[in-house]
Amino acid sequence: VHHIGLLPSSARQIAYCAVLVSLVPLTGSPTLVALYGGQDASRAECAEEQDLLADLLASLKAVFGPLPEVVSAHRTKWHNDGLALGTYSYTPRGATEQDRVTLAC
Repeated sequence: VHHIGLLPSSARQIAYCAVLVSLVPLTGSPTLVALYGGQDASRAECAEEQDLLADLLASLKAVFGPLPEVVSAHRTKWHNDGLALGTYSYTPRGATEQDRVTLAC
């Protein structure tokens, strides 16, 4: 996984993308994950999907110049997900499967 980092706020219109991660090493194909946080995540979730994608692409173009065509895009809506309620979790190094089971209970 390649951590690309932060995008400049000058290019954004809808929301500030906090972190970009390239999954090329895992997927073998050009796959980007854009993570939004806090109020920007709420704004991103409320925006029309095509507007949010255009906003993200404008930020990427500001950094990298011309981009290849986007084949597909998918947005999650964790804030409105009754189970996630806007949160996420991860398993830190050294954690065990039992740690996850304990947190789930």
